[in-house]
Amino acid sequence: MNLHFKEKQYGWGDKFYILDDNDQRKYWVKSSVVLWNRKWEICDLDKNVLAVIKNEPKSLLKKKYYICINEEKVVAITKEISLVPKYTIEGLDWQMHGVMLHEYEMLKNGQEVLSFHREVTRWGDRPVLKVANSVNELLALAVVTTISYVMNAKEDGTPTNHL
Repeated sequence: MNLHFKEKQYGWGDKFYILDDNDQRKYWVKSSVVLWNRKWEICDLDKNVLAVIKNEPKSLLKKKYYICINEEKVVAITKEISLVPKYTIEGLDWQMHGVMLHEYEMLKNGQEVLSFHREVTRWGDRPVLKVANSVNELLALAVVTTISYVMNAKEDGTPTNHL
């Protein structure tokens, strides 16, 4: 299954749709900021919240984000201090490989669980998330949304306006 990001930006107060392979809306993502806390909600088309991503505001050096499904923290993603992009993913046994700008894949036991890349369309390019059939699509979308925001954030945590 492929999911296509309709918008190319992650910023404060953003709202954007995630499309399926037939360019039909499947999810929508909204973000908000209250003081130092950032939060994203992944919703179905009826605006029911399916997953919440929120940051851990305590650490200024390492950026840590939690993915919550059914109000339970299921994954924590930390951006490590490193010259090359490096992330620790707690709660999943996925390993991130090939991080080059916004193109990478995640493996579990040597098998691809997801890949994230740019696809060229007649309207330009847009980010595409390819999810293996055996993987929870919502969880994969939440992980990629988190990492995409963290990749785009400046050192002070404020977002840039591109994916």
